[in-house]
Amino acid sequence: FEGEDREFLCVFQPYVPGHFYFSPVDYSGGVQYAALEAEISNYHLANIKNGLFPGMLINFNNGVPDPQEKIEIEGKVQSKFGGTGQAGRVMVQFNDDADSATTIDMAPISDADKQYQFLSTESAQKILTAHGITSAQLVGINTENGFTNNADEIVVAEAETMRVTVRPMQDFHGEALEALFSAAGQDRK
Repeated sequence: FEGEDREFLCVFQPYVPGHFYFSPVDYSGGVQYAALEAEISNYHLANIKNGLFPGMLINFNNGVPDPQEKIEIEGKVQSKFGGTGQAGRVMVQFNDDADSATTIDMAPISDADKQYQFLSTESAQKILTAHGITSAQLVGINTENGFTNNADEIVVAEAETMRVTVRPMQDFHGEALEALFSAAGQDRK
C-alpha cells in the first residue's frame, strides 16, 4: 500500500473444512500415486542393478531360534535386503532340521509384469486426474497405438480442462485480487 512500510503475506485459498490457515493443494489426491510411481521405479531399477536376480527364500535348517533371536536375525536380513531398493533379494525361513544345511529356494511372483503395468497405468491416470487433466494427450502422453490424428480429441480435452479446471481457478484468484485491491483503496487497472 502506498506510503506504508509494511510487509504482508496474502493467501488466497478456497475454503476446505478443517483447514483454517492453509488448505491442502488441489492435487493432493495424486501425491500417494506419485510416491507409488517412485517406488515402482525404485523396484525396477534395483532389480536391474541386482542383475534381474529373482527373489529368494532362505531356510535356516539348524533349528528354530527363540522368538527374540528370530526377530533379530530376520531384522538384520530384512534391513540388508528389504524394500523396493533391494528388489530381487531374499526372505528368511527357520526350520527345525533338513540335515542342518541352509537351502535357497526361488520365490517367483506370478503375473508380476501385469501387476506393475496395472499399477503404473493406474498411477499415471490418478496423477493426471488429481491435476485436473482431462486427457493425457494434453501433456504429450500418447494413449493410442498407431498413426492416428487426435487433433479433435485434444481440442475437446483442452476446452474441457479450461472449463472445469483453469477458469474456476482464474475466477477465484481474480475475485480475491479484486477484494484485496478494493480493501487497499486501489483501482484495478
